Amino acid sequence: MNQSHPLIAPHNPGQGVSLKLVTTSGEEQLVRLSDLLESVLLNMNFAVANEGLCLRIVGTDFIVTPLAVDLMQSDQRFQTTTTIQVDSPLGLKQTVFEFQHDSGDQPLQALTSGFKKWVEYELSVLLDVIEPDPTTSAGVAFSWQEPHSQTRTVRKVTFGPIEWVRIQPDITVFEPTGHLFCRCCMFRNRLISDTLGRFLKSNELHAIKLFAFRDADGKTSADCRVNGVNFEDGKNALLQYARTWPGRHMETRKQYITFHTVGSGLLSENWQKL
Repeated sequence: MNQSHPLIAPHNPGQGVSLKLVTTSGEEQLVRLSDLLESVLLNMNFAVANEGLCLRIVGTDFIVTPLAVDLMQSDQRFQTTTTIQVDSPLGLKQTVFEFQHDSGDQPLQALTSGFKKWVEYELSVLLDVIEPDPTTSAGVAFSWQEPHSQTRTVRKVTFGPIEWVRIQPDITVFEPTGHLFCRCCMFRNRLISDTLGRFLKSNELHAIKLFAFRDADGKTSADCRVNGVNFEDGKNALLQYARTWPGRHMETRKQYITFHTVGSGLLSENWQKL
C-alpha cells in the first residue's frame, strides 16, 4: 500500500485487495474488495468516501480496509475468508481487525454476506465506542478510585448484537423467544467473565469476538479473538461454556464486545453502572 493508506496490522493475514472471480457464464471478473464493501455500506445507509484500497466512514476518523484471505469451493458452494481492518487514531486510538467467514452459491454472494454481517454485528459496536450516547448497543460500566489520586477510572463493557442459531430436528430457530440467551449472557457467565477480567484494568480498547459451537453429538468448538488476534484462554473458556448448554441439538452463539475507558460523565442510560 502507498503512504496514503494505513499499514496492515502485523497479525492481520489479509493480503489481496482484489479477487478474480469466475461468473456463472464463465467470464472472469475482478472485484476490488473496497468497492464491494462501499456498496454494502451505502446500501445500509452509511456515508463513505472511497479512497482506493480503503474507505473512510464520513463523520468519524474510521479508515476501513478489507483484504482477502482465502477462497475455497466445496460441494458446489463457495467459502470466503476476508479481514476488515479499522484504523482510528482519534476515536478508538488504535487499530483493530476481524475475520469474516461466509459461504454461498457464488463467491460474490459469500463475500457480500460476510461484509453485511460485519457491519451489523461488529462495526455497529465500534461506532458505539465513540458515541457519548450509543443507541444500538448496551452493556455495563465499572468504576474505581485510582490509588493516591482523586481520579476515578470508568471502563465500559459494550455488548454487541448476538448471533444465535439453534437447530433441532426439522426446526431451525433464530433468536428464540424467552430468556434463553441475551446480550449479557456470554459476558456474565463466570467462565468467560473470569477469563476476560484481565482486560478490565487496562486503559486500552479491547474488541473481542466470542464464538462457541456445539453439534448434535455434543462436540464443541470455539474461537476468541482480541483486536483480531487469537486469544487461547478465551477459546478454552468458550469451549467449557458450550458444554454447559441445555438440550442435545446443534447450537451456535456469537457476539462482539468491547472494553474501553470513558469519562465518568459519559454513561448512557443503556449502561448499568457496577
